[in-house]
Order: sequence, then structure tokens, then C-alpha cells
Amino acid sequence: MLWLQILVYLALLVFGVATAAKIWKYASAPIHLRWELYPVTADREKKYGGSYYEEMEWWKHVPKKNLFHELLAMGEEILFLKGVYENNRGLWYASYPFHLGLYALVGLIGLLVAGALAEMAGISVAFASPSLIGVALYCLTMLAGYAGLTLALAGCVGLLAKRLKDPALRPMTSPADYCNLGYILTLLVVAGAAWLFADPTFSAARAVAGSVITFQPLPETSGIVMLELALFSIFLLYMPFTRMTHLFAKYFTYHKVRWEDSPNLPGGPWEGKIQEVLNFGVSWQAPHIQTGKTWADIATEMPQEEGS
Repeated sequence: MLWLQILVYLALLVFGVATAAKIWKYASAPIHLRWELYPVTADREKKYGGSYYEEMEWWKHVPKKNLFHELLAMGEEILFLKGVYENNRGLWYASYPFHLGLYALVGLIGLLVAGALAEMAGISVAFASPSLIGVALYCLTMLAGYAGLTLALAGCVGLLAKRLKDPALRPMTSPADYCNLGYILTLLVVAGAAWLFADPTFSAARAVAGSVITFQPLPETSGIVMLELALFSIFLLYMPFTRMTHLFAKYFTYHKVRWEDSPNLPGGPWEGKIQEVLNFGVSWQAPHIQTGKTWADIATEMPQEEGS
């Protein structure tokens, strides 16, 4: 059991450090080319799709942002995958239950930790518990586990089938995508089998969570539960190094690319950032772009006529 306990803590450490490093890399990167497509979500005054650039002497007024509308748009995308629903309905039917199931399973982990802490405090986590907190934790754990495993498993199978059969998706699917989905499918099958045949009330999983957060030896339990824990630990080890980090990368895509439209005023915070990227060298290879110059040179020179 010692090797498995070491693997669990190693996975948690690598996941935390690698995820934090990737978030820092995104946050500290030079500014991205902003889309400036209107209407911007946080600005609902221009309901017809305009922008503050239409106003007279717009540079004298700070654009108004509406945090509520911004959070609402984020919620629609996170909770309902609105963009996928509107642009690829066939993919949404598989992707949405998959993501919804993953959300429920993340909630399950939180409930297992909460249940372990409750039991340490002397609260029985069971359907017949004398404590309402214990009953609530038990019922919510069962709901999150059942719904999460069912939805995620169905969605994962659907995504694999969609990527294998859809002629539009197949060329855009890399071997790594198949490996990721295949590994997640294996993990979900093992987790489902552990729940059905060895741990129907998640009591063993709760005991494991308790031992991890208290740095105690893992409890003796069935082999399939241990296999589930090992597979989940390996998943945490490699996840931060895959494209699955879009989980938090989307924040930067939306806030720093799609919705960012702060004006670049003289002496303002954007002036230096834009100057930095304009001084980058040009490495494109195309007839209309000359390499060996900076983007500032390209932006301020007249384009050469064809054949000159």
C-alpha cells in the first residue's frame, strides 16, 4: 500500500505545481491579438452590437463594464456549453453529458472530503444518520456519484464514436485525443465497477479521502478500489501536460482575447504592452509578409506591389 500512497501524494503535488505553473505562464504571457468583436459581453448598453468607439470623444470616458452579464455569459458556457450547442449540435449531445458528468465527479471528490471531515467530527455519514448533515452528505454523495459516473461514461463513449465516425472531426483529432478519451473511459469503467460491486455507498472512497487528508496509511479495501485510486492518480499526473487544461485556459481566451477591449491611450497600461509585441521579430513565411523585420516595421511600411 505504501507505493500507492506515495503515488497519490506525488500526483497531487505534480498536479498542483504543474497547473499553477501553466496558469502563471498564461497570465504572464505577452498580450494576445484581441478580437474586438462586438457586442462585448460585459457591455450591454449597445444591445444592437455597437461599441464605445461610436461615442464622441470616447477616449474621455471609461467604458462601463457589467460584471453580472459577464458572469452570466461564463455560466452559460461552463454549465451548458452554449458555444458547442450553437455551432455543433451533434457534438454537443455527447460533449455536454461528458462535461456535466465530470462536474458531478469533481463535486463527488469534494463531498467525499467533506464526509471524511464530518466523520472525524463524530458525525455519521449514512442514510439513517441521526444528523441531518450526515444524511445530506450521504444523499448528495450518492447522487453525485451515480449521476457523474453515468453521464461521464455515456458522454465519453459518445465522444469517441463521434470522433471516429464524423468525417469533419476525424482529421482534427490527434492520437493524443484518442489516448486521453480512451484513458478516461478506462478510468470511468473501473470506477463504475468499483461502485457497483465493491463500494456501493462510497464508504471506502470516503475512508480513502480521510486517510489522504490526514496523512494516515490507506485503509484496507478491495483491489478494484485500489486500482481506481491508482488510475485516478496517474490521470492527475499527466492531465496538466495535455490540452485538457482548457479547463482554466478558457478564462484567458474569453477575458483576454474575446472580451478585452480596453482602449490604448497615451501613457496608459496598454501602451507598453503593445510596444513589446510590436518589437517581436516576424517569422511568418508568406508572400505578403517579409521575415527579418519587426511587426512595427511591417505595420508602418507600405506593402510591396506584386512583382516589385
